[in-house]
Amino acid sequence: MELLLVWSWVFPIEPNPKMKRSKFLKITAAGGVFIIFGLWKGVFLKNSNRSRDVSIAAALKIIDSFKTKELTSNGAWKPAYIFSHCAQSLEYAISGFPEHKPELYKQTIGKLALSFFSSRKKLSHPLDDPIPGAPAIPEDVPVLTALNRLERAFVALRDHQDSFQPHFVFGGLTKKQYALVQVIHFYNHLDEVRAV
Repeated sequence: MELLLVWSWVFPIEPNPKMKRSKFLKITAAGGVFIIFGLWKGVFLKNSNRSRDVSIAAALKIIDSFKTKELTSNGAWKPAYIFSHCAQSLEYAISGFPEHKPELYKQTIGKLALSFFSSRKKLSHPLDDPIPGAPAIPEDVPVLTALNRLERAFVALRDHQDSFQPHFVFGGLTKKQYALVQVIHFYNHLDEVRAV
């Protein structure tokens, strides 16, 4: 209803030919802001995961629970490949990502995306995109080996005391931000993983 009222105010059914162009542009800009806010409030915040536990401890519990289960994936990658990919991302937080988006991209679009995903506690990205420039992950890695690697990578991130390397999309991150990004990245990939 709020959006309908804003829409009718910004785009009246009967246009006024006497309206000055500057007034029209101001009204259009203000209407755009209200529409974006309404969408944010009505769509994005309703679908947020604010109560979701996005701690490294929660991710480690999930990893531990997977060690005794037979897992499958309904996506392009097998579970072991997914866990290896997530471990790779965690390891690069400390050692450095092989390729980066341009700095301007990271400081603008990257920071906006980080703010959006952080507020939702949920990441959304193509689940079959490898990390740019990363070596290929072997297809025949056993699931338990991949889970152990992922567990070690989360623990290494948790225990790391020095500065972190910039993220290839989001740029420089604090430890708290990196932990959140890596956990929600893992959770996003879990959308395709299930126990048999």
